[in-house]
Amino acid sequence: MTGFGVALAVGTVLLWLPVSAADAHRTTFVEALFTATSALCVTGLGRFGRAVALELMARGTEVLGIDASEDRVQELNGALTQVVRADATKEDTLRQLAVHEFDRVVIAISTDLKASISCANEPSITR
Repeated sequence: MTGFGVALAVGTVLLWLPVSAADAHRTTFVEALFTATSALCVTGLGRFGRAVALELMARGTEVLGIDASEDRVQELNGALTQVVRADATKEDTLRQLAVHEFDRVVIAISTDLKASISCANEPSITR
């Protein structure tokens, strides 16, 4: 994990340098940080999860979105790298979707605090 953190920090600093910009627009530190993070999973695509996922996509980060709602999944189909209808509170589901292989996971399940805590404690997320 330490090696990954160092690589992320170095990548962020390099992307933050003015020479990394194609035009005169200098990249902000936050933009550089999110660009350096290559892949991210967002569980829960309600207002908050959707906003986070779309912002990350706009900044060049690959995003897997997971939600139990078919409507939300259909709405974001094509807007995210991949979007899946699934129950993110189930360990087997997270394992099948290889959530443990993502650099970062945003837990945005707002309807049930217990579900969010359960999802955060799944061994397949915490490695």
